[in-house]
Amino acid sequence: EGTAAHFMSSEALEQKKVTASWLGCMIIVWSDVASRTRGTNWYGKDKIQTTATRRGYEVDHEMAGFVQNYVDAIHSRMEQFRLRGAVSVELLVEIRVEFSVFVGFDGQFGTSDAILLVEWPDGTMQVDVNDLKYGRGVRVDAADFELLEDGTVERTLTDCRRGNKQMMIYALGAYDQYQALGDYTRASWCIHQPRLGHISEAECDIGDLLTWAKDHMRPAAERAIMFLENRHATFTLSDFTPGEKQCMWCKASGTCAAAAKRVFDTITGDFVDLDTDIADQVAPAALDRIGHMTPEQLSACMLLADFVDDVVKAWRARVEAKLFQNEPVPGFKLVDGKLGNRA
Repeated sequence: EGTAAHFMSSEALEQKKVTASWLGCMIIVWSDVASRTRGTNWYGKDKIQTTATRRGYEVDHEMAGFVQNYVDAIHSRMEQFRLRGAVSVELLVEIRVEFSVFVGFDGQFGTSDAILLVEWPDGTMQVDVNDLKYGRGVRVDAADFELLEDGTVERTLTDCRRGNKQMMIYALGAYDQYQALGDYTRASWCIHQPRLGHISEAECDIGDLLTWAKDHMRPAAERAIMFLENRHATFTLSDFTPGEKQCMWCKASGTCAAAAKRVFDTITGDFVDLDTDIADQVAPAALDRIGHMTPEQLSACMLLADFVDDVVKAWRARVEAKLFQNEPVPGFKLVDGKLGNRA
C-alpha cells in the first residue's frame, strides 16, 4: 500500500496532475518475498527461497485524498521558500542519493521522495529533502526538538545528534550529489505523514551536518560492519543502546542481552545475573521496589513500559518458536488451546 501511494505521489508531482485523476485505477505492486525453507545449503544456513508476489491496490477517495495532501504540501513548501526570498526552487522527484563516501563503504544509498534545491539572493544554496511516510502506526519527527523559554520550538539544530538520522543521511547524500551546482550552506528535511495529519521539519548548517557525519555517523557504521563480519569479540553491553524506537523492528530483540539488561535494570534497579534463576531474583525485587517508588521513579519506568512490553513479547515469540521446533525450554511446554466457539 505504501509503495502504491509513493508511486502515485511521484507521478502526480512529475506530471503536475491531481491524484483524483487516478480514482478507480489499480496500482500493481511487485515485491520479492524471501522465505526460509527446510534443509540447509552448502554453508550450513537455512535455504532462502525468493518468490515474486503481485498485488493490486485500487485508488479510492481516501488514498487519493491523503496522497494529494502530501503533493499539496510539497508545492506549499516550494512557495514558502519563494516567499522567503528564494531566487529559484527546483523540484526533483524520486531521487537516489548515495552516501557511501560518508560511511566509507560502497553501495550505501537511499531514495528521497522529493528534493528541493533552493537558491538564495546572496548566492548560497540550500538542499531540502522530503520523505513521505504513508503508514499511520508510528509518528515520526524530524528531530527531538527543544522547547524555548517563550514556548516555541527550536527547529534549527546546532547539535545534529538530536536530528532524525535517516533524514540527515539523505540530506548528506543529496548535498554530495549536487554540491557542484552551487555553494550549499544549509540543509533541511521534512517528514510528511498525511494519514496522521503530521508534518515535521528541521534544518542545520551544512558544516554541522558534515561534522556529525565524521564524528558520529562514520564510527557507528564502522562498528556495525565489525559486528556484521562477526568481529564483535570486543563488544560489551555498553556498546548497545536499546530503546523503544531503535528496537521496535529489530529481529534480534528476543535474543539481545543489552535489551534484557535494560528491562531488568528498569524493574529491579540492579543488573540481574542472567545465568541464575531469574524468576527468584526478579519477582520479589520488583514487587518490593514498586511499592516504595517515588512518583519520579514511577514516571521513569512508565516511559519505558512500551519498550519492556515489546521485549517481553519477543521473548514469548522466541520460546514459542523453539518449542515448535521441538527444542526444550525448561519450565515451558506447548498445550492445546481452547478451540473457541464454532457457528
